[in-house]
Amino acid sequence: MLVISCSQDEIILPNKQNDTTLAPTSSWQAIDNGILFAKSHYSSVWKPLIFLLLLTGLLLTILLPEDYIQLVVFIIWWLKPFYERLILGIYSECLTGSKISFINSLRKLKNFTFGTSLWRDLTINRISLIRTFRLPVYQLEKQKGEAAKYRLRVLSPAAANRAANLTFLAVHLEMLVSITILSMIWYLIPQEVGTGIFDGSFTGESYVFQLATIFLYCITLLILEPLYVASGFNLYINKRVILEGWDIEIGFKNLVARITN
Repeated sequence: MLVISCSQDEIILPNKQNDTTLAPTSSWQAIDNGILFAKSHYSSVWKPLIFLLLLTGLLLTILLPEDYIQLVVFIIWWLKPFYERLILGIYSECLTGSKISFINSLRKLKNFTFGTSLWRDLTINRISLIRTFRLPVYQLEKQKGEAAKYRLRVLSPAAANRAANLTFLAVHLEMLVSITILSMIWYLIPQEVGTGIFDGSFTGESYVFQLATIFLYCITLLILEPLYVASGFNLYINKRVILEGWDIEIGFKNLVARITN
């Protein structure tokens, strides 16, 4: 169901394909709505995301010497802006009520990444705290250079602070989830089995332990990245709704689509 807010009135347009509610909210509520949005569309995201994560981990494991295997997790972490573009591309399709399959999402990966300032996000903007809030400007609006800077200045007040808080929270959640998963598996494995498999693991000498760490880190990103991207995306949407009445625009587009169908 799509809710369009006009002054004090709300026009409700039923839409079986799209259960997204667009209405001006606070930034914190926008983040909460992003979590709900991610949960609703998780089935569209997890297959292509885990495929890319495991493919990246596998290639790095094969290409890097065994002595440098511990770098795989760092490289996967550094490539987050690449995965986030896949997730946002899928979410942008879902927002309009479209269903994107696993194969189609991979086919559109080029469109999701090229011309989206990916190189900038992998270099000078890599540690930006508002990366997920700025991403729709680069990827969906295709803004670059001074136009992108001006656009971000228009959208950034207040919402940028919440995006920074979101990133700060996501970093700590990622560490917490990673440690929790690793600890849970460690304590579930019988001691005599774990000692043999992970011998030297705490000194970083166990190859099996390194491989397990790579796999578990991919699982951590699979859990958290869709939530993180959806929350930043919803902050962006909420800011556009407040400034531009974007909810009205989306509502009429969906109305026209239903009438023509």
